[in-house]
Amino acid sequence: MRGCSDLGPKIQFYVDFFGSFEKLLSLMKGSNSLLTANLDTVIKPNIALLRQRGLSVRDIAQVCSGDARLLTFNPERLQEILQRAEEFGVPRSSGMFKHVVSALTGTTREKGTARLEFFRRTLGCSKDEVAIAVSKVPVILALSEQSLLRKIQFLVNDVGLEPHYIMERSMLFTHSLEKRLVPRHCVMKILVAKGLLETNVSFYSIARMGEKSFRLRFIDCHKDSVTGLADAYATACGGRMPSDQPNELFPWTCNFSCSSMGNKSYLRCGTPR
Repeated sequence: MRGCSDLGPKIQFYVDFFGSFEKLLSLMKGSNSLLTANLDTVIKPNIALLRQRGLSVRDIAQVCSGDARLLTFNPERLQEILQRAEEFGVPRSSGMFKHVVSALTGTTREKGTARLEFFRRTLGCSKDEVAIAVSKVPVILALSEQSLLRKIQFLVNDVGLEPHYIMERSMLFTHSLEKRLVPRHCVMKILVAKGLLETNVSFYSIARMGEKSFRLRFIDCHKDSVTGLADAYATACGGRMPSDQPNELFPWTCNFSCSSMGNKSYLRCGTPR
């Protein structure tokens, strides 16, 4: 292997820097780039750049756990990534700064600019509003536009949320459309239609609720009032609706259909009228 003549010193450096050989092995999963990169001209300068931006050794290890290649980039490329992270308005002192850096690792400037334009086009957001959303939930930069578009269409068209409300609660984008957002919205509609839930309940709060808490508050306590609710919810979370099973719930279950915008499809959810 080229560059292995200094393998011993490299390993010792990483063990000293990250604190243990086990941590080094964890960072190297799936890639040996840390061992092939030049320690003096690449690794150490990159660590210095990250430390200058306020990242601790623990922060650097956390960022590298997502993609250890960050330390092996050309220092000029890393400098550009750090500059882009700052352009999103996330303070270096913020605990989210390292997450923005991590999200930008696999994203070019062109792709980042396209993502800003995507949110402006679909939700009418300003650059500052997008920057705030990214500072709260950096992972939205790594999600595909198709995934984001399907969630936006569902949240706007079916749930009835306002675009700016969605952007202010960008954590919604991190949840699965098929396994969480759609099934929970359907449960809400069923319970509202049955008069078992207030119409002004927050979908965001319900979407963010842990699975155990959600089942306890919205499934288990209504199992006697809404026959088949638990089974229907479990089936919906698996990406299907139990349309092949006769059930008292069906007059209130959500109907899934596939709508399209351009060449992208998404699920629609609604109760029968």
